[in-house]
Amino acid sequence: MSATVLLVTWMVFNQPPSSYQVEFSSMQACEAARDYILKDGQLLAAESQRKPAGLAANAIYNPGPPPRVTAICAQK
Repeated sequence: MSATVLLVTWMVFNQPPSSYQVEFSSMQACEAARDYILKDGQLLAAESQRKPAGLAANAIYNPGPPPRVTAICAQK
């Protein structure tokens, strides 16, 4: 088994990118973690675009662009 690295970068509007890496013992474990992070990114993006409860129906709501994430598995 060769070591695999998961490279992750989160991009949130009006903030600098945040990156980290995690080492895994197999590509399969890395891909499972990558899939989880990408799904989490989709949930966060959808949540960020929802109009807050209690906001007046005629109020203008501009949440800005949703957060984005990249996640890549690479063999060491």
